[in-house]
Amino acid sequence: MLSSSEMAEHIREFMAVSDFPQAVGALDGCHFPVSPPQEHATDYYKYKGWYSIILLALVDHKYRFRFINVSAPGRCHDSHVYQMSSLSGMVEGPLFKAPVVTIEGAAVPPLVLCDQAFPLTPNLIKSFGHNTPLSAEQKKFNYHISRVGRVVENGFGRLKARFRFTLKRMECDIANARLVICACCVLNNICEHFGDAVQLQWLQEVKQSDSQLPQPGRSSDSQIGNAVSVRSALAEHFNQRMQTQAARS
Repeated sequence: MLSSSEMAEHIREFMAVSDFPQAVGALDGCHFPVSPPQEHATDYYKYKGWYSIILLALVDHKYRFRFINVSAPGRCHDSHVYQMSSLSGMVEGPLFKAPVVTIEGAAVPPLVLCDQAFPLTPNLIKSFGHNTPLSAEQKKFNYHISRVGRVVENGFGRLKARFRFTLKRMECDIANARLVICACCVLNNICEHFGDAVQLQWLQEVKQSDSQLPQPGRSSDSQIGNAVSVRSALAEHFNQRMQTQAARS
């Protein structure tokens, strides 16, 4: 995880690549097939029809894993895994209190981008849900956060492409499976640091495997603090910027 002294520079680097203000990284969970312990097999069975353990990860703009948690069985909800992890305390704690910038009148702290599985908090920002019709401004925001949030999906894809044995069920003790996935994340970061290429054929193998073992899709309606005003300010920011660009063209 970043230190407080690294936060501001990291946000600037992420902004230069993604054009999304205050973003630190993208958060998601990824299920890896395992052979479950017989006495707790149902805990590892997810509704998609296979046994798994969950890798919860915060991935940055360089596809590096900044935080990982590989402790939860596949039956768990991503939101629950996040709340029970140490990352929740970090994101809601002093580390993510600064730097703060004012965007459309709202104080916006460092942000983690996520999908609908997670709660909406001042530091944990996700797209607008589709339970009600969306305005043009909300649709624009959803486009931007979806585009930038792909870094975590791409991070998982690159991890599995490099270590393609993780695409198949790991026939080992659950504790060993967790250690293996943790080791893969560390080695993946080393590969990314040194610019090790990921072959297109490897990524195609991952895509084919993922289609056979689909990831679950869940949602959370939880909203905490001034999260709504922070997200609305970001939506207005992107809307105003697009209007300015259109006026200049």
